[in-house]
Amino acid sequence: MALHINRAQRQFINTAKMHLMYTLDAEGKRVYTLKKVMNGEVTKSAHPARFSPDDKYSRHRVTLKKRYNLLLTQQTETPVKA
Repeated sequence: MALHINRAQRQFINTAKMHLMYTLDAEGKRVYTLKKVMNGEVTKSAHPARFSPDDKYSRHRVTLKKRYNLLLTQQTETPVKA
């Protein structure tokens, strides 16, 4: 018995994937879920952003960080707490 799946069904199966999401609880710890909205709060993706070696917007990010003194070279040294 062969199972026949049409193109629309195959595309739905390929695109309907679950993505791990999270929200923060009262203590600031992550609570993981598969829902996009949980208790009226939009969840955040638990997956890192894609990395591309061809970063088109790097120059703009560095310019903004320089403007607002957010570059690590512009930060004052803080002593390491032991």
